[in-house]
Amino acid sequence: MFIGAVGFVGYGRHRLEFLYVDPDFQDKGIGTELMEAALKKLKRPVRLGVFSDNQNAKRLYEKFGFKVVDTLTERWSDEVPKIYSEDTMELK
Repeated sequence: MFIGAVGFVGYGRHRLEFLYVDPDFQDKGIGTELMEAALKKLKRPVRLGVFSDNQNAKRLYEKFGFKVVDTLTERWSDEVPKIYSEDTMELK
């Protein structure tokens, strides 16, 4: 059974690459535990990217002190054009 995972890059500029918790296991503290484990390994500042509309993830990151430092907005052109927005967050 796969419940959750976290991945990061710990050389050069430290970056949290992904954090995932299966929806059936969310709101049980697993994301918090994964973040705590990752942050023990990473030197400050730490950056991450998150979809601007992903409020649950942003709340978790803000709980650890991450702040939005930049927003990238792009227009993706598939069959139906779509606006894509990603916030860069940083923990100093």
